[in-house]
Amino acid sequence: MASSTTEYSVPREAKCLFEEGILNNPLMADLPAELKSLSQHVKFSGSDKPNIPINWRFAESISALKAFEATVLNYLLTKKYSIQPVEVAIDTDHASLFFMSPMLARYVKDGTPVPADPFSPDMAKLIPSQDKHRSQANLHRSLVTNIYKTKDGRFYHVHGSMNPEPSLIALGLPFDGEDNDTYDTVVERIQKVVQEHNSSSLDELMNEKYRQAGTIAYTSDEYFSSEHGKAGGKVGLYEIVRDGDSKHAPSWWPEHFSVPSSPKKPLAGLKVVDLTRVIAGPSITRSLAEMGASVMRVVSPHITDLSAVLQDLNWGKWNTFLHLKDEGDKEKLKRLILEADVVVDGYRPGVMERLGFGRQAIFDLVRDRPHGIIHVRENCYGWHGPWSHRSGWQQISDAIALNYYSQWLVRSCGTYPQDIWDEVWKRHGSPTFQHYHAMPYLLPAMLKLLYQHDSQTLFKPEFFESRMSKALNTTFIQVKPIAQFPNKEVELGYRVGTRGNGVDAPHWPEDLSKEKMDISSKVVLIMGSLKRQEQQTRCCERHSCEAFPLHLANNTNSRTPEASSQFSLLHIPSSCAGDVGSTVRDDYFMTKNKRAEGISNTSMPWNVEGRNTSASVPAHNLHALHHLRLGQHPMIATLRSPISFYNITAPQAMVLSAMLLLLGASVFAYIIFGGIRRVYFSPLSRFPGPKFAALTLWNEFYFDCIKRGSFIWKIEEMHKEYGPIVRINPHELHIIDPEFYDELYASNRKSDKYKWWTNLAGADGSCFSTVPHDLHRLRRGALNPFFSVRSVMQLEPLLKSKIEKLSARFSTIAKTGEIVRLDAAFMALTMDIICDYSFAADRKYLDQPDFELRWKQTIIGAFEGGALGRQFPWMLPFMKKLPLSFVASLNPAVGHLLRWQAGVKEQVIPILKGDDELSRKGDALRTIFHTLRDSNLPAGERTLQRLCDEGEILTGAGSETTAQTLTRILFYLKQVPSSLERLRIEVDTAIPDATVLPSWSELQNLPYLTAVIKEGLRLSYGVTTRLPRIAHEDIRYKNYIIPAGTPVSQTPYFVLMHPSVFPEPRTFRPERWLEAAKGGKRLDKYLVSFGKGSRQCLGMNLAHAEMYLSMAAILRRFDWELYETDLDDVVCKHDFFVAVASLESKGIRARIMSRKDPTWSADV
Repeated sequence: MASSTTEYSVPREAKCLFEEGILNNPLMADLPAELKSLSQHVKFSGSDKPNIPINWRFAESISALKAFEATVLNYLLTKKYSIQPVEVAIDTDHASLFFMSPMLARYVKDGTPVPADPFSPDMAKLIPSQDKHRSQANLHRSLVTNIYKTKDGRFYHVHGSMNPEPSLIALGLPFDGEDNDTYDTVVERIQKVVQEHNSSSLDELMNEKYRQAGTIAYTSDEYFSSEHGKAGGKVGLYEIVRDGDSKHAPSWWPEHFSVPSSPKKPLAGLKVVDLTRVIAGPSITRSLAEMGASVMRVVSPHITDLSAVLQDLNWGKWNTFLHLKDEGDKEKLKRLILEADVVVDGYRPGVMERLGFGRQAIFDLVRDRPHGIIHVRENCYGWHGPWSHRSGWQQISDAIALNYYSQWLVRSCGTYPQDIWDEVWKRHGSPTFQHYHAMPYLLPAMLKLLYQHDSQTLFKPEFFESRMSKALNTTFIQVKPIAQFPNKEVELGYRVGTRGNGVDAPHWPEDLSKEKMDISSKVVLIMGSLKRQEQQTRCCERHSCEAFPLHLANNTNSRTPEASSQFSLLHIPSSCAGDVGSTVRDDYFMTKNKRAEGISNTSMPWNVEGRNTSASVPAHNLHALHHLRLGQHPMIATLRSPISFYNITAPQAMVLSAMLLLLGASVFAYIIFGGIRRVYFSPLSRFPGPKFAALTLWNEFYFDCIKRGSFIWKIEEMHKEYGPIVRINPHELHIIDPEFYDELYASNRKSDKYKWWTNLAGADGSCFSTVPHDLHRLRRGALNPFFSVRSVMQLEPLLKSKIEKLSARFSTIAKTGEIVRLDAAFMALTMDIICDYSFAADRKYLDQPDFELRWKQTIIGAFEGGALGRQFPWMLPFMKKLPLSFVASLNPAVGHLLRWQAGVKEQVIPILKGDDELSRKGDALRTIFHTLRDSNLPAGERTLQRLCDEGEILTGAGSETTAQTLTRILFYLKQVPSSLERLRIEVDTAIPDATVLPSWSELQNLPYLTAVIKEGLRLSYGVTTRLPRIAHEDIRYKNYIIPAGTPVSQTPYFVLMHPSVFPEPRTFRPERWLEAAKGGKRLDKYLVSFGKGSRQCLGMNLAHAEMYLSMAAILRRFDWELYETDLDDVVCKHDFFVAVASLESKGIRARIMSRKDPTWSADV
């Protein structure tokens, strides 16, 4: 090796490293003999002096590896295409950019190239974030991936593995830091707890107990003397293991009609299934795509990925989501593999085997087809030795030997001679970094140094190229492929543009030469992309991303349990040289006069399981159409003077006619092109569903307003035809999937309500109708204390007093033998309770002869009127200005709604003025609205309209749903006498004295009563209408990515009546809850009558208390017989927000009888 700055040459050293470190390396003894002669066709050029201030031969190693890749490609050209070897040019300065390519990418915006910062709003719209675990949410979570010093004085690299929480738990740290955190304060915090551990105990804690990536920083000698180092040190760049059972004769991969193979695209027609993640693995398959291969990348929708590098590493690939714990998705992957020639597996040993896609399973899958398959595996720790099962990342690989990874290339790559390193280091300002300077710190610092000192050498225009991604409708400027072919015999490049994860269907396109698009979306892909961008922009405006500007290559190798890295038979490990961020760490332990020992290299041993290539079966065609630009349509100009239609001149008539014609044409064009845009150009156009539903909201209007609450059944029909996810109108998706309910409503992500949908209530100021997540949190926080378990327990005297009044009414009715409407009676009970609690106003509905049946009709009518309010949000404000009697004559439902609102306003006004009786007595803390009035909420949250809106929802939702459940329970108990008998025995035993009701908490201990109430809740459905949510980020459902900003809903009714969860769903069978509890099944998970998540029904605890206490009193004291009542009076026929039975129903009616009991009689 050269030792003088005047003699040292990077290109010459790269050639030497290529020949001696790879071709003549004893660990690569099984290379084809022809490679040595073919290597003479590779020519190295570039600056003699090193450009990157890292004390290992960075440009030299990358150039050598790329030379090896090109030489193997030459071998393919001579064997498959029978041509003479081609000349290959590798510029070592250009090669230096290989690992920087994600950070150097730019995209063209308004004609100007701008940095493709993955955390900018524009790039976040193009490539949505996959950071599911907030690994980069703040410094505290980010810096748990770093090197720290342990108790015994050793250095240890902790890694958060893109989910920092297990590491934080292991170290006893909180999940988040402080608002005023700085880099140094976070490092000190983590260093303090790491220093409490010895390196060996910390290594066991991280790797064995918490399964997190981490390693002691070993010296080279320590590593090679370890059991794992001995095993790994015997392996070269890769291993080839042939399937001894294969009956396939050697052959090339099949030709494909759409992409005939040729020397220009040497791997054309080769189909590759890419089962990798993060950086190293995807870089393998990108290199194959660069040579012409067709790559289908398969990632899980439930696993995080490194979004910062997706733009760079997804070039040349279609990309689909498959969840390999789902049997249906497993079948889809099998079909992909059956048509593939290569499978690249970047998971740790045993992971794919457990999922049914290990090496032998893949071999068995293709055994009966004409061609074999190549199975490629990569793993950070290799496939030999005791650490092979561990999680591995590039940083961990570096730290194995004080930031110099110590596998086979260690003695071939080498560090710079001392005088060379001194010159490079001084030329760049003698930079010094500490061991705790992680990538968010190092990457910006290193790029700044390179731009300051090496811009003319490294960042030459000829090292970059322009690429168009049709999928993203964006032009990017990227680093060119490193290997160049001066005579143009080979043209490296990509047929498929980059994209985010999971955007394609899981099948091979029929035409491999074109971008992929589903048949159902056979329109302009770009228009849909732009629309999605608009929606995501609105989402981004609602919240800001907390991220570092350049924490790009936070990991080059893979993580558990879905690790990823590299290779195919024709690919060189892109991670052999490490990446920019990690190599900067080589200066951690370095000063001006002292360089670190060891050699940097992040090469991963890998296996190529050799069998021959497979046959290919064409799948769907894929087209990318041209961008259609729709210009603005001219509208009528303002007339300068009025026109008299009785005295109009001919010129005026012509102008007027032309303007009217233009207006008509414009309206027509708006309707037609608006419809085309919705059906074909919308980002929702790729979702299944009827075209008419995608075209207009009038479909929903017809079924909900004309056919009166029947859109729910239309939705059900759509799902039967189109599957579990359906586009039900131009803007909204609906899902029927009980297993996805929690993900949609109870996940930790922020979500808003859908403003158009909340118009149904006509109460924008209510907590229920609040759209933004954070505002809802504020309003809900003020109400939560009133409906906590503790508050409801304190409210029991009020509840029991109302129930006693109902019992007294029933006793009187029992004497007269009159027929009573149970639904009206229970509605009177719940309304008297909620009004007393809210306003300290007893409505005395329980005292009315008919239990104020008119109020029940008002509530139901108001709920039905909500459908009109949703379709025409201007209607309610307008009608409020008209006489109530006139509105009621036009539309009784809307009249009911306005009457209800007026009644609430009458209650709220005196409270706000302090003119009510309770305020005058000075006891204003007992009710909800008195407390809200006097709270520290902002003044805008305590206005008359805001409190009226809240009152409307509390009185409406707090009365009808609970009343329906109680009514239906009594109905079903009479339908199933055995259940009534069993329940009576339990209740009679628990309540020996019928005059003394137990407490709510005591009644909850009665198992069969609890089961009856749960079954009653299930069959009364709660809120029957769908509940749309709008997520601030993309949602993944099976193979679909639902764009941020899209309303997505499920309907509780469909979960509660789903036969896979509740067999015989229409049958009243309380025993199902007891059996589930006994069998350890969480059936309660699917009891969604009160909703789920942060917007779950506010009054759930109050409703439970009302039901337990009321059921105990009725069962212990009364009997009843149904009167001219059957299932038509009970089962849901119409969705008026709550379940409504037949419109001909006269209600659930019964004859009440007092039980013969010495402790209770009609006279009590």
